[in-house]
Amino acid sequence: MRRVGPRLTATMLALVAIVLAIAIALPLGTLAAVRAGGLADRVVMAFAVLGFSSPVFVIAFLLVYLFALTLGWFPTQGYVPLSQGVLACLHSLVLPGVALALLFASLLARVTRASLLEVLSEDYIRTANAKGLTPARITIRHALSNALPQVLAVMGLQFGYLMGGSILVETIFTWPGTGFL
Repeated sequence: MRRVGPRLTATMLALVAIVLAIAIALPLGTLAAVRAGGLADRVVMAFAVLGFSSPVFVIAFLLVYLFALTLGWFPTQGYVPLSQGVLACLHSLVLPGVALALLFASLLARVTRASLLEVLSEDYIRTANAKGLTPARITIRHALSNALPQVLAVMGLQFGYLMGGSILVETIFTWPGTGFL
């Protein structure tokens, strides 16, 4: 535990990726389901297919090239511990977190869309619509709350893959996480 303990703090990368993925996937999946068959649906599904079919190391290298080398906004490598400041730690966490989150978010967006489309065709949604509830209230309060159990189940199943992907991202960004042990 003496060797693993300090490395687990650097593996907060997976937690950041989960939070980012949820923040990206739920709105995109909901938008795709509400606008099923439209342009927004096709764009979100194209993002999902592209994100899920791209290896995490390719996404990581593209992010490094664009945001670190070309624009100079983020560091190319390295881990800044939390003890050196929250903002410095978050700044070093952005690129690796986004690289992992894009893969996870693309899958969650597809699952959210599919689950929400199934729920939106139920009778109680038509009843809520007939009562005069706004479409936003129907979608958020009634449909999304009933579609979330399937999304949470996929999140739990994919957590192991996320940890495996974090080993690659830790290697690319030279993070001292559990991948180096």
